[in-house]
Amino acid sequence: MRGAGHPLDVLSPQEEDTIHANVLRIVDRVGLQVENAALLDRLASSGARVDRARQRATFAPATVEEFIASSRARQGDEAAPHVHGGVNIYYGHYLDPRTDEFRPMSIELAREYYQVARAVPEVQHMGMLGCPLTGVPPAAEPLYERYWSWRLGVEPGGSIHRLELCPLILEMYQVHASVTGVPVDRLFHAAVYLVPPLRLGYQEAEQVRWFLERGLRVSVGGSMLTGGATAPVTLAGMVTLAIAESLLLGLLNRALYGDCAWGVSMSVTAMDPRTMMRPFGRPDMVLANLMGFQMARRYGCRAWGHSGLTDAMRPSPQAAAQKMQSALASVLVRGSVSIEMGLLGIDQVYSPVQVLLDAEIMRSLAQFTREYEVSDEAIAADLVEAIGPGGSFAGEPHTAAWFRRELWEPVLWERRPFATWLDGDRRTDVDRARERVLAILESPPPPDPMPEEEERELRRIIERGMDRT
Repeated sequence: MRGAGHPLDVLSPQEEDTIHANVLRIVDRVGLQVENAALLDRLASSGARVDRARQRATFAPATVEEFIASSRARQGDEAAPHVHGGVNIYYGHYLDPRTDEFRPMSIELAREYYQVARAVPEVQHMGMLGCPLTGVPPAAEPLYERYWSWRLGVEPGGSIHRLELCPLILEMYQVHASVTGVPVDRLFHAAVYLVPPLRLGYQEAEQVRWFLERGLRVSVGGSMLTGGATAPVTLAGMVTLAIAESLLLGLLNRALYGDCAWGVSMSVTAMDPRTMMRPFGRPDMVLANLMGFQMARRYGCRAWGHSGLTDAMRPSPQAAAQKMQSALASVLVRGSVSIEMGLLGIDQVYSPVQVLLDAEIMRSLAQFTREYEVSDEAIAADLVEAIGPGGSFAGEPHTAAWFRRELWEPVLWERRPFATWLDGDRRTDVDRARERVLAILESPPPPDPMPEEEERELRRIIERGMDRT
């Protein structure tokens, strides 16, 4: 028997049909604005109707249906739910585990943050997007992003920012490839995004074209729609626009790179009407995920969405509740769940204590994705019969043989009864997490993995880039 992740429908068949019809309408009548003639040529060759005056590519419903059908033939819709944990740095402040103060992120604090992450088995990925470290010139952030990511042994997020940096970024990858022995096309990672929705702007489109002509792929991400600001305020409107944008990006990727598959991206939430902020911990984001994942099952494609996020500024019940509400709901509809471990405050606070707390959340979520055995041996009706009414199973060999493989055990969450806790140390999960973080930080950080020769070469490239700004 599979554990969690059986398909859960939140839309009726008629509602699915309504969303799909409006997705086709948006793709047909609005389309994708691409501000680059070369990329528009590629789209035209792949079946798009191109309006060059408006730099707009639209697709007829029949073309879209054919695209969906051909993608479905190449991938199944029965993937098991998956939980992935990563520790990443964007732009924000470090929540110091010693003083509980917010500090600007520096290279020393980033090194400390990753040191904690390396000590947590649930962390499967570490990265940095941009280079939000004190003292880094903003104009050269994409260059320093690669430099410091490789020095710290984490993955660069792929920012480009400006077209004139493209040759320098490529040169940095060539240096890194010569040291690692991995081909440039396997190492290379760069990304741009649709901002605002349905528009690949001039700079981003030119960056895609520049690397495409050199045989390298730049990922084009969606616009992270916000209901009431960059999307309709209604849940159905947000979800429909997000699916339309995902489809247009799938069609773009097929035209540029020959992709056979696409996916529904549900980085969607609603604007707070009082503060105008884009919250990450509200039910709107969870419901959008559920609807988007169900539509992905209809299309036979993969799906992913924002989950495991919070608006809370510190480790707290709010942080735990918001992270769990989105992550668990996504698991239950067979979604791909990515937990941004340690991340608080709408992507602006980085807490090593929260990394440990999120690891506990991930361990509990894994229990929902495991397969449970349903058999005569597991049910143990013969044992129930032998023990009879009022008996105890605590001392039975069956209990000893099965409890570790069946039952989840916490590491940080409380497992003592109240009286024992009251007579003991009275620590909470946050207290235990902080103690473990401080114990990890008593050891010196690991040395940077970058060889000195590579460091010198990358520094020279960055210096040339600074001379050009």
